[in-house]
Amino acid sequence: MITDSRTTLAQALHAHLIAELADVAGWALLISLTERLNHEPLTVQLRDALDNETLHRESESVQQWLAAQVQLIAKGDLQ
Repeated sequence: MITDSRTTLAQALHAHLIAELADVAGWALLISLTERLNHEPLTVQLRDALDNETLHRESESVQQWLAAQVQLIAKGDLQ
């Protein structure tokens, strides 16, 4: 979708935000699985990866960019 020339910047940012949220959910699922299977060394590595991804997602850059685009569109300053 992001590479489609008809995709607006707001749509691309929205897709990126969804991908980040799915990524965090995926890491959490893997952690849950390794915990249930008692693979503590792998669980620790996955938690580190989740922490890094969570910090990235919480930087809110993509959310801020998307909000700015949506505000411009709503005001009619951008189509």
